[in-house]
Amino acid sequence: MQISPQGHTTQLIQEAEGLPDFLAQLQQQFTSFGSQHLVLVLLPNQEIVASALSLISNISTAHRDIGKSFVVVTDTLTYETAPEELAVVPSVQEALDVIEMEDIERDLGI
Repeated sequence: MQISPQGHTTQLIQEAEGLPDFLAQLQQQFTSFGSQHLVLVLLPNQEIVASALSLISNISTAHRDIGKSFVVVTDTLTYETAPEELAVVPSVQEALDVIEMEDIERDLGI
């Protein structure tokens, strides 16, 4: 896993490891990212099985509960096919845009 902090946001980028190993690393290091918005960047054409999707959703919910954004970048899922509580976009730029919009919503109390 490549960790790329950029201001108040950290990109967690899946490298050559499989999704289960990537998610295991994320779980181990999750608490160290509590003050950051997270962008989870998955490999292109990454198959996401139900158990992995459930784990990602749980991590997302936990991170959002502390007032931080959690966005997944993947070309496999769309916002129509992903669970409602999971923010899914096809590019890193769109993930950063989602985080900016969610920051504005939090500032406005929406």
